[in-house]
Amino acid sequence: MLDLIETVAMILREEMKGGCIHQQIPIVVFGADSQQQEIFREIEKISKGVFKVQFRDMNPGLGVDHGPVIYVGDKGNLRWTGMPDGLEVQPFAQALAMVCKEEYGVPEKIAEELSSLEKRVRIEVFTTPTCPACPSASMLAIQIAAASDGRVISDIINAMQYIELARKFKIYAVPTVVLSVERPYTGRIFSIGIPSPESLLKSIFKLGGFSE
Repeated sequence: MLDLIETVAMILREEMKGGCIHQQIPIVVFGADSQQQEIFREIEKISKGVFKVQFRDMNPGLGVDHGPVIYVGDKGNLRWTGMPDGLEVQPFAQALAMVCKEEYGVPEKIAEELSSLEKRVRIEVFTTPTCPACPSASMLAIQIAAASDGRVISDIINAMQYIELARKFKIYAVPTVVLSVERPYTGRIFSIGIPSPESLLKSIFKLGGFSE
C-alpha cells in the first residue's frame, strides 16, 4: 500500500500549495486493520491537519460485514467500499485534493441542480485494481457527488475485495455503474463501461426528482 501513501502525498503537496479552503476534513474508516490504520494515519500526517482520520467499528448500516469502508467529507457522501488499490489509488488521491480545494470540475449550474435533488441518489462504481477504464468512471461519480452538497453519494467498490456484492448484481465486467435512490434502496445496473456525463446526470436528476 506504499503506492497509496506516495500518490496521496504527491497530489496533496501539489494541490495544497495555494492552501485549502477547509481544515479538519473528516475521513472516517470503518473496520480497518492495523496496517490500514497506519496508512490513514500517515495520510493525516501528510495533509498537515487538513484531514482528520477517525476509526470506527463495522455496523449493519454499512451493508457489508468487513472493512475497510471509507467515508470522506463532512457529509460522508464520498465513499470507498474496499481499500483503494492499483489504478484506483489516483482517483482516491484526486478526490482528497478536490475536497480540500472545493474544485470539482462540475459547472456551477449543474452543481446547483444536484444540490436541489429531492431524493438522495447513490452511484456505485464496481472496479478492480487493474482495470484501465475504471479510474475514469470513478472520477466521474466522485466529481458529481462532491459537487452535490451531499445529495449524491459516490461509492467506489473494489469488486475483488467484495465478491459478494459483485455476485449480487451479477457483475462480470468492470467498470459497472449501479444507480439507486438512497431509500428505499433499489440498485439497478445503469452502465457497463464508462458512462457519458450527460446520460449519468440525466438519470440522476430523474431518480432524484429534480424539478426546474
